[in-house]
Amino acid sequence: MNNFVKFSLILLIGFSCNSKQEETTTETVKNEEISLVQEPNILKSDKGDSISITYFAKGDMAAMKLKINNKEYELLPTKNAPNGNPCFGNEEYIWEIFNDGKSGRLVDLQKNETIYRQ
Repeated sequence: MNNFVKFSLILLIGFSCNSKQEETTTETVKNEEISLVQEPNILKSDKGDSISITYFAKGDMAAMKLKINNKEYELLPTKNAPNGNPCFGNEEYIWEIFNDGKSGRLVDLQKNETIYRQ
């Protein structure tokens, strides 16, 4: 009977330790998920103009916020560019992401194109 009590205590302590470890792991994962906020990317053109771009999830798709001239726009995915680069757009702007992921082309309603880089 004495061995049974010892075995039960060891088993109970073992389950208790595993339970606390799982809680800690879960909390860590939850904290990482909450803190996944992308910082805005500031990009500049050759003329010295700057824009701010932030990519984010909107439902099950990616979207982006474009801040230009202190005004913010939300751009949603559109058709890819002929070269295959992903594009985002709205009624006023189209943003094409270049392969490096840190630069792109901004096109306005008048079809003025400006290339921005980090």
